[in-house]
Amino acid sequence: MGVFRRLVRPWVAVAVFSTVTVATHLPPLVTAAVRSGPAHLGQHAALVLAAVAVWWPLLGPLPEAPRLAAPVHRLIYVFLQSLVPSVVGSSLIWARAVPYCVYEELPRLWGIDALEDQRWAGTIMEVVEGGLLLGFMLIVFLPLVRRELRSPSPDMDRVGRVPAGKD
Repeated sequence: MGVFRRLVRPWVAVAVFSTVTVATHLPPLVTAAVRSGPAHLGQHAALVLAAVAVWWPLLGPLPEAPRLAAPVHRLIYVFLQSLVPSVVGSSLIWARAVPYCVYEELPRLWGIDALEDQRWAGTIMEVVEGGLLLGFMLIVFLPLVRRELRSPSPDMDRVGRVPAGKD
C-alpha cells in the first residue's frame, strides 16, 4: 500500500500521468505500438494506470489514500493535470506534417489523409478532455455557488447587492 499511496499523491500522480501521456505520443513509441501488439497493449495499460493514479486524488474511495478535500484544491488540480494532455492534443491539431510517419503506411479510411486523421485525433482528445474538465469543474464549482447563495454575508442580500446605507 505504501507505493500505491505515494503514487496517488496529487503532484506525483500528475507527474506520472503527464510523463506517460507525452511518452505514449512520441513517434518511436507510436510506431512500436502500431507494429507490435504487446507494445500497443503496454501503452494502453500504462495510460489506464496513469489515469487511475491521476483521478484517484479526486475520486478515490480508500481512506488510506485520501481525496483532495478543499474544493479550490480540486479545481486547481483538475486544471493543472489537464495542461500536458492539452499540449499533446494541440500539437496534433496544428501539425504541419504527419508526426507519425507509420500512419502514412496504413490504408486510408473515410477518404482522409494521414495528416487530417491525426488532426481529428487531436481534436477528439481536446473535446473529450475539455468536456471532462468542464464537467468536473462544474460538479465542484456549482455546489460552492449554491452554498454561497444560501448563506449570504450580513452586508449583502442573496444576489450580492449591498443594501442602501451599508456602503
